[in-house]
Amino acid sequence: MAVVGASRNPSKIGHLVLRNILSGGFEGRVYPVNPSAEQVLGLRSYPSLSSTPGGVDVAVVCVPAITVLDVVEDAGEAGVEFLVVLSSGFKEVGNMDLERELVVRARKHGMRVLGPNVFGYVYTPSKLNASFGPSEVLPGKVAFITQSGALGIALMG
Repeated sequence: MAVVGASRNPSKIGHLVLRNILSGGFEGRVYPVNPSAEQVLGLRSYPSLSSTPGGVDVAVVCVPAITVLDVVEDAGEAGVEFLVVLSSGFKEVGNMDLERELVVRARKHGMRVLGPNVFGYVYTPSKLNASFGPSEVLPGKVAFITQSGALGIALMG
């Protein structure tokens, strides 16, 4: 798993997502991706997905919309199978062409995409909280999918 846009700044979404993944007990490999940082939250940072040691199946994308297409191409080169695009600035603000191009490029590489402009992805059996919501998520027997980030946060906490 990788967090593209992982940040050393605690107020940034990329920092919150990486912190939640690490503090939740996720046992898989996690790679922060940030070309401007050597380390993020104590982990070595990589300048791109294609520069990680490999094995990234899921990438959580927390970068400005204008750079997401470059991330999709990099993810395709790295063999990433699934993107969770938290970035906003797509059709919700009238950028239909950018969102269409995101889908076209992801399909070209055979990638699945959750997003853009989503709250994150939580899977409690793997202790994975790749969201910018509450850090502690209790396991249960209910699956919940919502379009509303506010509702998701309310039900998580």
